[in-house]
Parts: sequence; C-alpha cells; structure tokens
Amino acid sequence: MPYSIMEALFDGKIIPWERRNTNSAERKALEGKIEAEKRYFIGKMSLDECSRFESLIGLYADAAFDEEVEI
Repeated sequence: MPYSIMEALFDGKIIPWERRNTNSAERKALEGKIEAEKRYFIGKMSLDECSRFESLIGLYADAAFDEEVEI
C-alpha cells in the first residue's frame, strides 16, 4: 500500500530539510567556479598528475555519494 505524503512525512520517510535544490543560481555558480579551478590546475599538470587528480576527484565523489545514501 503506497504512503500518502502526510504519512510519509510523519513516519520520517520524507525529510524536507534534507532535500537539496541543485538547480539554484548559487549552486550553478559554485559548480562553475569548481570547474574553472579544475581546468586551471589540470592545465598546469603533467599527464600522469592529471590522471591522478581526476582519480582523486572521483574518490571524493564516491565518498560524498556514500554519505548521502547511508541511512
């Protein structure tokens, strides 16, 4: 039997303050700054350093995603 929105809120299935607005102008500006910094540093690195840097970024993303799905 599917939950109604009120039941889901009451039972803790939906937590409004944990929902993120990833489409906000502030979020898009932050992502743009991050990408610009990545391009800057990658432009200064050797091919091996670029590969390691990209792997590091992937590890950070994996760790962040892991924290989000753990309940």
